[in-house]
Amino acid sequence: MTKEAVFLHVTDAHLDGGIQVVKRDDHKEISGIDHPTRNRLMASTFQRVAEVLSSRHMQLAGVLFSGDATDKSKLAGHKHLYELILDHFSDFGIEAANIVAVPGNHDVLRGSAPGSAARYQDFQSVWRVPGCVTPWLDEIDKASEPVEGHMLAAPERDWLVLPINSSNWSQVKLGLNDTIAPVWEKLHEVPGLKMDERAALRESLDDLLHADMARVSEEQLEYARKLLAATQPPHGRRQLRIAVLHHHLHSPGLREEVKAFADLTNLSLVRTFIRQQKIDVVIHGHKHESTVGYDYIDDDAGGDVHRTLVISGGSLIGDGGGHPVRLLTFKGMPSTPEVTVQEFGIPRGGALTEIKPQKVRRLWQAEEALPGGPVVLQGSDIDVLYDRAIKVVGDGLGGGALVVHLDADDTAGDDLPLPRAYEVPGIKDDAGRQKWLGELVRWWQEPHSKLAVRLPQAHGARMRRFGGKLD
Repeated sequence: MTKEAVFLHVTDAHLDGGIQVVKRDDHKEISGIDHPTRNRLMASTFQRVAEVLSSRHMQLAGVLFSGDATDKSKLAGHKHLYELILDHFSDFGIEAANIVAVPGNHDVLRGSAPGSAARYQDFQSVWRVPGCVTPWLDEIDKASEPVEGHMLAAPERDWLVLPINSSNWSQVKLGLNDTIAPVWEKLHEVPGLKMDERAALRESLDDLLHADMARVSEEQLEYARKLLAATQPPHGRRQLRIAVLHHHLHSPGLREEVKAFADLTNLSLVRTFIRQQKIDVVIHGHKHESTVGYDYIDDDAGGDVHRTLVISGGSLIGDGGGHPVRLLTFKGMPSTPEVTVQEFGIPRGGALTEIKPQKVRRLWQAEEALPGGPVVLQGSDIDVLYDRAIKVVGDGLGGGALVVHLDADDTAGDDLPLPRAYEVPGIKDDAGRQKWLGELVRWWQEPHSKLAVRLPQAHGARMRRFGGKLD
C-alpha cells in the first residue's frame, strides 16, 4: 500500500515565450537595468524547488498543473512551461505520464466555439499528445466508457487524481440576433474618427461580446462518475480522491472581484458531485491567491455533510501572486491521510529560497456519523453540553448511545461542575447543590459497598481494581 505521495502543484504561470517582464523593482534613474521575464522567474523558481527536493532526497508522484500556462492563448507559453517541468523534475520521477494538466481560461483560443478543435488545439498538442493526464473534453472526447488517460492513480489505487475541465465556455463569443447584428457591425463607423481610432473602437466593441464563463458540463461529470466507479481500490480499502480544476469553488480570499460570470455557473451541481463522490481534496488556481481551507458541503436535508480540503494556488504575476508553486505531501494513506502544504516564493539571485511555514491538514475526521451509532457531544461549557444533551435525548436523535465529553476547567477551585439547569429535588441554593453533588461523588467513588453482598460491583471498587485486586 502507498504510505506517502508528494506532488508539485503549479498554477497560473501566464508565460508568453519570454516577451513580458515582471517589474519587481522601481528603476527610475538609470536605464538599461533589465527586469526579469516571466519565463526566467518561473525557471528560477523551479530550480530552487529542485534543489530542495535533492537536499531532502525526495521523489515526486506527479505534477499537478491547474491551468493558465500561457497568457492570452499564446502557444509559446504552453511549450515553455511543459519543457521547464521536464527539464527540472525528470530526475525526481516526472515524465509526461504523471503530469496532470487542465486548461485555464487563458489556455483556450479566445472566441472559439465550446468543444471545438480550435479551442483546444494548442493545449492538446503540448499536453495531451506527449501523454500527459488531461480531463475529458466536451465534443473532443466521445468515448462514454472510462479510460485511464483521464486520471492518475497509485498502482494500488490508494490515491487518485481526477482532472476536471472548467474552461470549455471561457472566452466564448456571444451571439447577436438578426436585428442587432447588422447595426453592431457598423457601430465603429463614427464620422470624424481616423482609421486607427475606428479600429480601436471596433476592438473594444468586440471585447463586449466575449464572456469568460466557468462551467463543468453534466456530460463531463457523468463521465467522471463512471471513471471513479471503475477505479475502486481492491478489498474495499479507502481511496484518497483529489480533483484538479482551474476555477474556484468559492473565493479563496478577501479580495473582491466584480465581473460577469465570476463563479462556476453550475456551482451547486459541481459541489454535489464532490460530496457524493467523496472528493477529499480540490486543487485550483485562477484567483491568484494562495490559501488552504476546509469546505463543508451538505445535502438539501442538512445531513450527509462532506468535508473537502480546498487548496488554492497563487500566481507568478499580479498583486495577489508570488507563490505559483507548492509541494503537497500526502501521508498516512489509506486510513489516516493528511497533507502538508509548503509554498515556494519567487526567488531573487543570491538570496535564500523563500519557503512559507508548512500547513498540515488532516483529511479524515475523528467522528464519522453512522446510522444508529453513538451521538458524541464535546465542549468545555457544562451548561451548553447539558442543554444539548437534553435536546438530543428529547428529539430521539442518533438511536444509539449518547457520549458526553466535558473538558472541565482544572482551575475552577473546589466547586464541582453542575449545570445550572439541572434540578436537584428540594434544593435551590448553590451551597446546598454543591453539598449534594459532593456527597453523590464521594458515594460513587467508595472503594466498596456497605451492601457488598447484594451489590458487589460498586463503581469505586471497579475504578480501584487492578490485577483482580483492589488497589
